[in-house]
Amino acid sequence: MFKKTVLLFIISLMTIQCELPSANDIIPPIPVLIYPYEGAVISTNIEVRVEASDNKDVKKVWVYLDGKFIGETSSAPYLIPLNIDTLKDGLTHKIQAVASDKEDNNGYSAITTFIIAETQDIVDPTVLILNPQNGQTVEDSISIIALAQDDRSIKSIEFFIDGRKLEGEITMNSSDTKNVTFSIPWATSQFEDSTNHTVYAKVTDGGNNTAISPVVTVSVFPTTDTTPPAGLVTYPLNGQVVFGTIDITVEASDDKGIAKVEFYIDGDFKITDSNTPFRFSWDTAPYADDGTHSIYAKIFDVAGNNFTTAIITVIVSSGSSDDVTAPTVLILYPVTGTNVTGTVAIRADASDNVAVTSVEFFIDGNLEGTGVLSNGTWLYNWNSLPKADSGSHTIYLKAYDAAGNIGTSGITTVIVLP
Repeated sequence: MFKKTVLLFIISLMTIQCELPSANDIIPPIPVLIYPYEGAVISTNIEVRVEASDNKDVKKVWVYLDGKFIGETSSAPYLIPLNIDTLKDGLTHKIQAVASDKEDNNGYSAITTFIIAETQDIVDPTVLILNPQNGQTVEDSISIIALAQDDRSIKSIEFFIDGRKLEGEITMNSSDTKNVTFSIPWATSQFEDSTNHTVYAKVTDGGNNTAISPVVTVSVFPTTDTTPPAGLVTYPLNGQVVFGTIDITVEASDDKGIAKVEFYIDGDFKITDSNTPFRFSWDTAPYADDGTHSIYAKIFDVAGNNFTTAIITVIVSSGSSDDVTAPTVLILYPVTGTNVTGTVAIRADASDNVAVTSVEFFIDGNLEGTGVLSNGTWLYNWNSLPKADSGSHTIYLKAYDAAGNIGTSGITTVIVLP
């Protein structure tokens, strides 16, 4: 019995000390190339985006462009710069991602083909909501459908309900990246009956240009108050030039009562005002680019019905004035082809919507001097003797107003005689 017990003890020790070898990891990672996508057209430097997964750990990810290594990274998100400055050829290129794990198993993504444009993409895409239609009554769950178009390629789309991004799976219903139909489900049950809601889409093309669709207003299955409010942006006026801080004002009315007004600049929500007069003090400094910017408001009544005002556009001045109109200037004497000698009285007519502050006179592209206002015209006496070579010489003028706007005349050519 004792011998049997000893034997069992020895066998137990051998079992404890002998560890089974672990199985080798032979499963490679799975890399997926997210951007650029198939058929994309890019015209600027980008970051190649790769998603990679493994049964254990991903060690690193690298990318080949047309079979040549362009970079690697070991940190998620896996982003690798792609510089196209020397590749703007308008041709199709192939890109592939590779991922390795700690056992050096390699996994390869599908090969993606895309186009590197010869010139920068500066043309905005377009987008239109196809479903639902403006004024339509909706209930339960519906599909919002949008058509996006671009001269090169559509990159992505976002959908918004009442100015807030709608989360959900977006389906791309076309393989043509220039003309793409997108859809996303929208559960309207989360909204109260008899309420109006706005729907719009924002699309981005391969050059990162964006566009916003016209806003569609729909009603969730009405039961009681189904009459939306009304209103308009009363200030600023459409097409107006603005600068500094201005008050955007909205006039709103409803048969039951106004609950609130939301203000939007370039499609982005800014503030809510629940008290009359409805206004938003807008600091235009971050938008001061002498470009066009849009303003609209959403008006909500006490039943939740809402109305979106017409969009107005304004120009935000980059200066300290709303004057963005440049002066005009015309050389009255001499005229092109004139022979001149000695001191030449150059005369010009300059005008502005406010006032001309100064006029500069240039000879052969060099500033010669500043004119004086004399009998309604600007005068400068030019000593032409240093140019007396029987050759042709050019004259042009620049006119300035108080806002710093500059107007330039046409070029007059004269012959300076000895």
